[in-house]
Amino acid sequence: MSDPNALPIAGWYPDPENEAGDRWWNGATWSDHRRPRNAPAGWAPTSTKKGSKKATAAAEPAVTSTPAVAAPAAPVPPVPVAPVAAPVNPYAPVAQPNPYAGTAQPAYQPYAPAYAPNYAPAQPMRNPVALGGMITSLVALLFNFILFGAPGIAGAIVSIFGLRKANQLIREGVTVGNGKAMAITGIATGFAGALLWNLFYFSTISPIYFS
Repeated sequence: MSDPNALPIAGWYPDPENEAGDRWWNGATWSDHRRPRNAPAGWAPTSTKKGSKKATAAAEPAVTSTPAVAAPAAPVPPVPVAPVAAPVNPYAPVAQPNPYAGTAQPAYQPYAPAYAPNYAPAQPMRNPVALGGMITSLVALLFNFILFGAPGIAGAIVSIFGLRKANQLIREGVTVGNGKAMAITGIATGFAGALLWNLFYFSTISPIYFS
């Protein structure tokens, strides 16, 4: 361990009395030798006191140079260090390849029905007489016992007027809603109902009451 109280070795140091120059330190005390700051190598120091050059010639060289400064060593290139691989996480999810990648998807085609639905509005009934005669004949099937089938005969008569109206509409070019089928149904139902009731009455009921 170096002694902290040891004095510096002899050499040129900054002059404590002159900031622009250097002064010689002989190892024990400051000498009278001074020089400009950063003087060139081989510069000869001079003494400021008469007669001191001869007395200090042995202790201080007549020609001194600035302390040699070691040239900076060439920079040593850093040793490449291989990067440390990150630890592998065994629980990390594994990316699965997409089996559909690169497959051209068919263009969307809207659903088209195989047939064109007919949404034409229903034609209004143009022959209410035929409709009324058919309804009367159907209801008369329950009341033909009155006056020997009079309700059925009435429904058939109304249906006859409805058939005449239907034929007139057909001649005018009305093919839908003319009521011809209803009129024919009313005529057949009315007369058939009245006829069947009369046959039943005279063959079954009448002999019982008049026997």
